[in-house]
Amino acid sequence: MGVYGIDLCIKGPACQALDAISTDAAKMRQLQTALAVISGANFAGLEDVLANDLLPAAFSPNAIAKIKAQLKSNWFDPSSPSTYFPGLNVATPYGLGLMKVLEAALGDGLPIDAWWLPKHTEIDLVTLKSTRQVTLVIATPTPAAQPAPQVAAQPTRTIGFSTRLVAGRVETREIKIVDR
Repeated sequence: MGVYGIDLCIKGPACQALDAISTDAAKMRQLQTALAVISGANFAGLEDVLANDLLPAAFSPNAIAKIKAQLKSNWFDPSSPSTYFPGLNVATPYGLGLMKVLEAALGDGLPIDAWWLPKHTEIDLVTLKSTRQVTLVIATPTPAAQPAPQVAAQPTRTIGFSTRLVAGRVETREIKIVDR
């Protein structure tokens, strides 16, 4: 099935940084305010907001510059030759999804656990709230180009499993958790 097989979760830089700021209400409110400022422009400049108000929680300035450039060209500029999602406006649902997860987490002082699932039919930011945490799932189609490796804030040792009905049989598979 290759890199983008059916069982893949990615803890990318934005997800790592969102997890990191989720224990600091002041930083989350700062990000929320910055997102609100650009919401009227369909989140144009979202990579700037993430570079200024999210990524410093988990990355060095040198890493942030590289990640910001990749977010712009791979995620938020649908006309870029290196975009993962040709022709799709990712910035608007991404920005709105971030605002929703921040609202949910700040409302009850809960930590965030964010994941990218790159094997979906559309751009869909799903916020799930329990009594212990708020989970953000950034579901996207499979990228048109393979994502470039990025600097990880810290290695994680997360493991996941998927149990499902496949062709009349129940199967449990380990989910690959990738730090990018």
